[in-house]
Amino acid sequence: MTDSNPNPRQALVLSGGGGRGAYQVGVLRFLEEHEWYPNVIVGTSIGAVNGAAIASGHTSHSLWALWRRLKTDDVQRQAWDLFSLDRWNHLLDTSPLR
Repeated sequence: MTDSNPNPRQALVLSGGGGRGAYQVGVLRFLEEHEWYPNVIVGTSIGAVNGAAIASGHTSHSLWALWRRLKTDDVQRQAWDLFSLDRWNHLLDTSPLR
């Protein structure tokens, strides 16, 4: 069976999983170097954050710069703080990525 569609869609699917977000930027760089650009971007968790950035115009280079600036403490609470339930309402904070 052959695809007769002259304009096939190309999808980029990005998984979740914290640190995988940085690896996804490396994959995006490879794809850009080979002039492959998605028509559809789908992601979950950190993949959704990267996907939204890509969809809004970020390139692998601008995302790489962002990931290089971030430290664990920018987005993840300290272990000692996890037991102070009255002091937090979330485990991860994505505001530095905004």
